[in-house]
Amino acid sequence: MYRFFLPFILAAATLCHSPQAIAQSAGSVAEFKLMSRMRISQRNAALSWRGAKKITYLKELPEGPRGQEECLYLGHLKIGNTGYLSYWSPKVKSVIDEEKMLIGIDHPDFAPFCFTGFPTADFIDDDSVKIVGMVEVYGTFEYTTVLGAKKKVYKIKLCTPEREKEIVIERERKNKEIALEREQKKRELQKQMEIAEMEKKKAEREARFHTWTSRDGSFTVEAIFINFKDGKVVLEKRDESVIKVSPAVLSRDDRDYYRDLFMQRREEDKD
Repeated sequence: MYRFFLPFILAAATLCHSPQAIAQSAGSVAEFKLMSRMRISQRNAALSWRGAKKITYLKELPEGPRGQEECLYLGHLKIGNTGYLSYWSPKVKSVIDEEKMLIGIDHPDFAPFCFTGFPTADFIDDDSVKIVGMVEVYGTFEYTTVLGAKKKVYKIKLCTPEREKEIVIERERKNKEIALEREQKKRELQKQMEIAEMEKKKAEREARFHTWTSRDGSFTVEAIFINFKDGKVVLEKRDESVIKVSPAVLSRDDRDYYRDLFMQRREEDKD
């Protein structure tokens, strides 16, 4: 339907001679197309949910399937996986025995899997199914194709309510451990950053120390130049005590040194 209205919307925007209006109209059409696709997807999901046979131990079914982000990805299954599959709409490829059937999706990236431990009497080949409840990937199964080739696939089974509860508790425990470990690493990193900052400040302070010498060379002191105030050179010693020295008692080099620092600081204050 939006294809019919699109030329009229763009034509109206063009008549306004406004690029912003044209862009806004094009954006509205894009949003309309996106919403249409979402509605179609939701409708198809609802139809698929209602029309599929349910494989489940649940006494009360949910109103619909879980979202894709909540479910296992069929292209990356491995032994030990636990999770949900209700987003997917697979079909029965082959009923193998009373509690085993080959299930899969017609997609080159998704291999079928062997579903076990659930009665297969009510299922036939090509049935659309929905697996509702937590499942567990627990092994592999080898079968022979109609062409005689050997294929190995994963075995999946529904978790009983008791098993699902165990898995949920274990998952919560692991999540707490992971959260605690992350918090500990965060604290350690913060501590390392604080130590690094302290070392940096210590090194910067150390670099400011200068050996001051009296004019006759009889006295020296290591200190940081703080300021020149009231005719005195203000210095901070290593023990952080402050002393005030008359420029007249300092060597020529030290007088030049403090003047350069003082002038440099005045220029920085102007900026």
